Amino acid sequence: MRKHYNRAMPTRTSTTLLNGLLDPRDDRAWQRFYSRYTPMLLSYAKRVGLSDADAQEVVSKTLATFVRKYAAGRYDRQKGRLKSWLGGIIHKKILRQRARRPMASLDAAQGDGRPHLPEPAAPDGTDEAFEREWQLDILNQALIILRRDIDPNTYQAFDLYALKDWPVKKVAAFLGMTPNAVYISKSRTLEKLRELTQRLIDEEDEPRRAMPEQ
Repeated sequence: MRKHYNRAMPTRTSTTLLNGLLDPRDDRAWQRFYSRYTPMLLSYAKRVGLSDADAQEVVSKTLATFVRKYAAGRYDRQKGRLKSWLGGIIHKKILRQRARRPMASLDAAQGDGRPHLPEPAAPDGTDEAFEREWQLDILNQALIILRRDIDPNTYQAFDLYALKDWPVKKVAAFLGMTPNAVYISKSRTLEKLRELTQRLIDEEDEPRRAMPEQ
């Protein structure tokens, strides 16, 4: 299994976060929203070649644009997923950033000395690099929830064996378990991880509660 990013993030679902944004006086809801999506968007912006400074600027503008459109009632979850909205916004911001500073971000180039332009956007406003970051983000969120909800020894056996690639005998000796118990822990934990990941994906696709008329 691909190792996940070690991102500290809230485990609130997108629906919970968005419902909290309905109250403009709820500063904590806005802060949770920014904290939830900033790391993933930054990782994406850097992956497609932006410098740290340019990535920070693009992400700040992306979230500000989303918040403005959301407050104006322009985000309709029944017509598009949150991923599509954020992906479409940040893609446009990156293109505009490149148009203003085409030679920026050489420090983020992948070894050939040239800046890397964003990958072409898909019809829904996202691209392959954004999709990869979004999937990794969902996996990481699911792992955070999983670690909180299951027995610590079971999670540690799964983490060492499935995520850190320790040999099963080494994991068993380290945790005082039998190899068979390690196998069982991995199997059961993987199943729960799949369920959690799918739940987060399904929840993202669910229509949010109707917004009041603006």
